[in-house]
Amino acid sequence: MLRKNYYNVTPCADNIYRIGSSEGVFMDLFVGSETALLLDTGMGLGDLRAAVRSVTQLPLIVVNTHGHYDHCNGNSQFADCPVYMHEADWTAYRYYCKPQNRIPVMNGAKMKKTGWNSTKTQNILPKDFDEYAYTHEAPVDLSPLEDGMIFDLGGITLEVVETPGHTKGSCALLHRETKNLYIGDAANAHIVLCIFNAPVSEYIKTLNRLKALDFLQMRPAHDTNWYDKSVLDDYLDCITHPDAHNFIRASSDARPNEQDYMYIRHGYTAADGQRPGFASFILSQPIQL
Repeated sequence: MLRKNYYNVTPCADNIYRIGSSEGVFMDLFVGSETALLLDTGMGLGDLRAAVRSVTQLPLIVVNTHGHYDHCNGNSQFADCPVYMHEADWTAYRYYCKPQNRIPVMNGAKMKKTGWNSTKTQNILPKDFDEYAYTHEAPVDLSPLEDGMIFDLGGITLEVVETPGHTKGSCALLHRETKNLYIGDAANAHIVLCIFNAPVSEYIKTLNRLKALDFLQMRPAHDTNWYDKSVLDDYLDCITHPDAHNFIRASSDARPNEQDYMYIRHGYTAADGQRPGFASFILSQPIQL
């Protein structure tokens, strides 16, 4: 049985709600006058559907920014709703729907790191968590998400922007009324480029495309803060002028048995994560000198 009070729902401006939990990833709920849209479904460890329905009973659309488990493992709670994801990420989604791949995700939640490369862990599973049900949830039918697609919710208009790099099918949603961009994991200071990812060259194209896009600020999925558009220059500098000697070995919840390579922007260290201008990217293999 899923815990109903697992998620925290925070009202924001313009009939938008931010849904968070100890999963460490945020979801955004847009409530128009006719339809509601849920952006991402997280790890699905609690009763996300109940959290959504505590806000609205309107017809619901689900959009996944990409196919990683921490953004779409809750999809099965919305099997009666249209669920959209870029086709390039359907393989990743189906991978994480298999029991043998959901078990490591579940076990990782029992010992979730409190931060990237942290040695401290915590169990974020609800006490009444049904392990068998979670690991054997069937995948939902997906509808293709495409660049330029418009979701008109009634007073809220959301436009799909393709952002390949973090994954091959990563997408963001542009809130046309406010010009705010809900970016998922497509651009951030610790960009992961080693799990169902697109080539680095595609990520660079995405950063340049975002620079040219008419928007004001970005809403990332793993941070409570808004990102100014200017950080795109920091990310571009880091990825186009990599410092091959400035890296640390790091593991993540997604790859607990692997040691990836976090390359840090020249002039910064891993301890500078909150320092303005910090940027890094994570690869599964070292840069060839």
